[in-house]
Amino acid sequence: MDKHLTQLETHLRQLLEEHTALLSLIRSKAEALRKADAARVGECCELENHRVQKIGEIEKNRQAVVVALTQQLDPAATEPMSLKRIAEHTDEPQRGHILVLQAQLTQMMNDVRRESAVLRHAMQRLMNHVNGMIQSIVQNVSGSGTYNQRGVVASSPAVAASFSATA
Repeated sequence: MDKHLTQLETHLRQLLEEHTALLSLIRSKAEALRKADAARVGECCELENHRVQKIGEIEKNRQAVVVALTQQLDPAATEPMSLKRIAEHTDEPQRGHILVLQAQLTQMMNDVRRESAVLRHAMQRLMNHVNGMIQSIVQNVSGSGTYNQRGVVASSPAVAASFSATA
């Protein structure tokens, strides 16, 4: 059981490190978005994807350890024990380590979730703004100036026109 408890503690530490790194990337992406640095936003998205995949791998390993611990502690259990229940069956100092890591990881996951939601909302608003600008450009170039029932710029007969995006 000590081997599994050590593995559990290791996985919790790794998850905490990965979530901390993920939060840092989310903040970097937000800063890149503020600076309109599209290349950096793309780079952050790619790095985030790698972190999320690594978190998934660690979590899968953590769940396997929890299943093994559950089978050792309560062979009749029908589902894996929670970390709190596992900690109840553990002596100090590992009990304290597990509970502290669980609390820190929960807080970090909430921070990641919150800041990710804020950033997602900001990016959605930016995309809505860009789409509105594109519709305005299409309207000015096409000369239609009206919207159809679906809320899209109504098409009109083809007109030869030009538009300079550098002006």
